[in-house]
Amino acid sequence: MNFAETPLHSSTYQVGKTRITSMLADVQRARGDAFDLQEFHDYLWLNSQVPIALVRSELLSQAENTHTAYSPAAALG
Repeated sequence: MNFAETPLHSSTYQVGKTRITSMLADVQRARGDAFDLQEFHDYLWLNSQVPIALVRSELLSQAENTHTAYSPAAALG
């Protein structure tokens, strides 16, 4: 893809990257020692069609409940 053909592509990519890294930091902070990067990645990948704001909300609400860890298996229901 040529960035000259789609000039906003790089901007939208950067916005998404910033939102994901911000969510990563928030979830990492909320989970503390229980944080697992592989589980975070798997959960994000399985929910890639869901808006980032909703995924972030779900991960942070699960992090507040110490008895429920986020997991790809839970996402599959």
